[in-house]
Amino acid sequence: MHVVEAILAGSHIATIPYRVLKQMIKHPLTDIGITRFLTDYEKIPKKSDFIG
Repeated sequence: MHVVEAILAGSHIATIPYRVLKQMIKHPLTDIGITRFLTDYEKIPKKSDFIG
């Protein structure tokens, strides 16, 4: 809540504990998106697949 208030107040810089920063980016939809991205990325043919 303090981070959001600092942003809304127009702050460009804030000292935020690493633990709080990690909590801010933790969201179930983010986790799902990252998992889907990595799964799709693994399906891309690699250069080494073509060199036989």
